[in-house]
Amino acid sequence: TFANMCASPRSGVDINGDAFPDQTGSILYENHWLRSWSNDTYLWYDELPDINPSTESNPTDYFDLLKTSATTASGNDKDNFHFFRDTAEYLQSNQSGISVSYGFNLKLIGLYPYRELYISYIEPESPAAALALNLSRGTQIIEIDGYDVATENSQEFIEAILAVYYPSADGESHTFTVRDIGASQAEDRQITLQATEVTADPVPMVDTFSTAS
Repeated sequence: TFANMCASPRSGVDINGDAFPDQTGSILYENHWLRSWSNDTYLWYDELPDINPSTESNPTDYFDLLKTSATTASGNDKDNFHFFRDTAEYLQSNQSGISVSYGFNLKLIGLYPYRELYISYIEPESPAAALALNLSRGTQIIEIDGYDVATENSQEFIEAILAVYYPSADGESHTFTVRDIGASQAEDRQITLQATEVTADPVPMVDTFSTAS
């Protein structure tokens, strides 16, 4: 009933050439859709708060409320994964390999303290690949914007982690304390990265083998 009912319908086609399915609706319709969709697809659907869709005038604010408030046995939020992405940004990343990022892939070891975070891959010609930064596969990230990766559990830290994985805009920047491979704690250094549009290389390693035939 509420799918594609938008307060500000888009016109034209998306990045794939498909016509937008938007129909004229309202903010209230958008909130109703978010409520229905969450109850249908959310992992902990039976723990969702039933919030009147008419109480919020911004759908993204309403979406932020549609999550469980339960915690794990250790006291951490059960849901650390609740976020949204702009449709155009998602399609560009999914279909063209272009996304706003810092140009590195990260490997998180452990969800709870004491966790570790490492750079697992760096896209060529990306911000993270800058020679002056001297980053490499295996570089450990100790802090993000002053939050200790190993022990921090605040909502602000979770938002910082998500912002590193999915920057909201070209030009967004974050400060990192990093530890190079084989370095000691005393050698930790601080760097700042600024997100930009990065085109992922789908085949990063290429070699050619010549044979007798």
